[in-house]
Amino acid sequence: MKNVLHIISSARGSLSYSRGLSTAIIERLVNKGFVGKVVERDLTKEFPLFLDDKMIWEFYKLPEAINGEGNLLLKYSYTIYDEINNADIIVIGTPMHNLGISAPLKAWIDQLVRFGITYGYTDNGMLRL
Repeated sequence: MKNVLHIISSARGSLSYSRGLSTAIIERLVNKGFVGKVVERDLTKEFPLFLDDKMIWEFYKLPEAINGEGNLLLKYSYTIYDEINNADIIVIGTPMHNLGISAPLKAWIDQLVRFGITYGYTDNGMLRL
């Protein structure tokens, strides 16, 4: 059985087409018996923090160099990283605003992409994921 992470990023609630589509995908997976657990993260109910100067400094530290205050600033980031790592399937429902993804989804991605956690560099300077 697979673990599914369902990301919702439309503020339109039940009127949202993207939410309806992503929910239908989840329901189909559940009905086919592929899913054991669904974790739902509605980014419009718990809006990810926008990055500020203090948080950015913590994002570029090596994980072992982050201390108590840094861990507090990065609490949300650690939480969503764990959700991603525990998911076998990720379903993202997002509307398009001004030809781009929603602001909550962009903020969520900004919280997720972290040096030494989700990416790094090899000794010769190549990107390592």
